[in-house]
Amino acid sequence: MNILFEGGRLNPIDKGEGTRNIALSYAKKLKEEGHNVVIITRRRNKNKTLSKKFETYEGIKFYRWTNSLHLLYLLKKIINKEKIDTINIFAKGSRPVSFMFYLKYFIRKPIIFNLFGCPFSKKYNNKSRNILALSLANKVLVSSKTICNLLKKDLKNIEYLPYGIDTKKFSPLKKTQNKKKIILCMRPPTESLFKAVENISKDQPLLLLLNKERKGKTFINFKNFKINVEFIGYEKNVSKIFNKADLCVDLQSKKEFIKSASPPLMILESMSCGVPILSTKIPEIEEIISDKIDGFLIKENNTTSLECKIRKALKDKKVSNRARKTILERYNLDKLIKKFLEKQKY
Repeated sequence: MNILFEGGRLNPIDKGEGTRNIALSYAKKLKEEGHNVVIITRRRNKNKTLSKKFETYEGIKFYRWTNSLHLLYLLKKIINKEKIDTINIFAKGSRPVSFMFYLKYFIRKPIIFNLFGCPFSKKYNNKSRNILALSLANKVLVSSKTICNLLKKDLKNIEYLPYGIDTKKFSPLKKTQNKKKIILCMRPPTESLFKAVENISKDQPLLLLLNKERKGKTFINFKNFKINVEFIGYEKNVSKIFNKADLCVDLQSKKEFIKSASPPLMILESMSCGVPILSTKIPEIEEIISDKIDGFLIKENNTTSLECKIRKALKDKKVSNRARKTILERYNLDKLIKKFLEKQKY
């Protein structure tokens, strides 16, 4: 098949984009299976540099646009040149109604919208506009059961299809026995987490790994706490970072829907590496994690609950194997890519 992927930030150079990583992993897997995958995305990268207008990266063709008119021109040109069968849109929210209308009535190719987040916010009255945009797609594939159930009453073209993880790339490595336990926190840490780590450190040597790129967003000064902290930089092989850790902490806000890919890519990658996750007890997370079975969940982000759960997580060795098993059974890319391909047939 000739499959087109469209997304705002699907450039290999961009870092930290869950949607981008999911789309690229699908593109690579489809390419391995003999399909022609073409990606159209922004030319301007997240770091404000410009990528080439066209390049082939790992056998995948990248066409890049500079403005809205250029995007529409490129779309028509690519679809004819590459003999595209289906258009796949990858996004955490919806695309403008005008863009979807153009695809539906002027391009006239099957449109599959891969939705990785809630298309509207509780704060803004944009629900009807975004629902209209999604209704113009032939299919809307939603990676979260919570969001899928939320949208079912408004959209008839919606289906639940979780995204997959490359379980060979994200696989457990043998850890060296170390007295010092390592906790990985990729999101900006909370004061409660610092306090909990400080309390546990009195009994158990701990090292807290924080994301260097989020250092500027960390408003709490960790130097006010008696804890060991290291900042990790960009690592192309992300599995190495997960395999360093004994526990991965991913605390989410309960005020709104998850702003990252839903479910968060980091959680699935960590579980695939056999590293237990400690996260927040909200519907989108509970889809993946069962408390004390393949991960750990807390109701509130306070020092007492965090300290208690971290202590349990660092002692329980069975959860790691069950976390990996959950990914192999429910989020294995090798299995889900076949279901993804079935959705392309018209």
